[in-house]
Amino acid sequence: MDTITDTDLLTLSLPMDFLPGTDKASKMILKHQFAIDVIAKTLMNAPEGTYSVGDADWNETRSDVLYTARLEASQLPPILIEVQNVVNTEFLQRVISYALKVIKVHGRLPVILIFGIGSSAKCSLVHFSPATKATPWMHSMPCNIWAKSCNLISKETTSNLDNEAQPLDPLFALSLFLIEQQPSLYNHSHHNDPTILTLYKIAFSLLDSALNIESNFTSTLTTICSTNERLFQKLQEHVNDSPKARKIVDKGIEYNAKLKRRYDDEDSSCSEELEYPARLSLKLQTTTRSTNMSDSDFQFISKFKDSSKGRMNWAACLTLGHNEKLLEKYTTPGSLKVSYSRAKKVQKTNHNK
Repeated sequence: MDTITDTDLLTLSLPMDFLPGTDKASKMILKHQFAIDVIAKTLMNAPEGTYSVGDADWNETRSDVLYTARLEASQLPPILIEVQNVVNTEFLQRVISYALKVIKVHGRLPVILIFGIGSSAKCSLVHFSPATKATPWMHSMPCNIWAKSCNLISKETTSNLDNEAQPLDPLFALSLFLIEQQPSLYNHSHHNDPTILTLYKIAFSLLDSALNIESNFTSTLTTICSTNERLFQKLQEHVNDSPKARKIVDKGIEYNAKLKRRYDDEDSSCSEELEYPARLSLKLQTTTRSTNMSDSDFQFISKFKDSSKGRMNWAACLTLGHNEKLLEKYTTPGSLKVSYSRAKKVQKTNHNK
């Protein structure tokens, strides 16, 4: 964050896939200690550093962000954070299921905070009412059995409020930062607010970090592919008498060449037999996930495909799926396209048996 100055913010702009409120950016920002402290202070009146990021994976499902209290404050409840485009009954039921998983793992009712980025269903909003006079922009709903409190901050709860006072409450400012989804500081309605200023500095620093990881991954992948290509070319000299072996070697060379060019265009005609790896950070993965596409993911894509006009837009399908808490193990349109094609082939094979 120290490398981003106020002067830098005059000209910097976040890319569309890293806007506040989008899945990737929101999770990264909400895992930053500054955001953790802002949320914990308002919800729990906890001093800075009391909470840190916890494990939010629950047996093939995942909530957005979980905060857990450090050992010396272990009597405090976990804080479950969800960023959702559309808040409706189905989503709230999913939140309840997450809360029950938190209770099972941590033995405590969680405090829940939902950021509603898009429009919320009116039938869901009726369950919520202003939490306190001090925070009229944050509403809560009855949740005695499954949560200590369940709070919502959305476009609806933050509209029609007198928010001209400066500085803004830090959590209110964080909410507006996510909800407005502005690419640059000076497009934001409260660009002079110190919390908003800090959040944009954090966002650009995190973006730089993500780009460095991307660059390192690409460089490593290029080295691997170049090495494989040379090995395949040497092997090619010794398989002239076997057409089948030569075909396999040629296919390996083609695959490496395509990876080297980062050939992952959603509208390309690439071979659906070859799955190209997603752009991932070079770090140890602590969880493993099934390579098979789930029924819910398959049905979601099929429905999206049937309702689409013209060519299938895999990027739009992936974004919508992430907003609905689906397609979570896919990070690129290309990998989604290949996995769906494989699932269709498996389904067709099973049907013909």
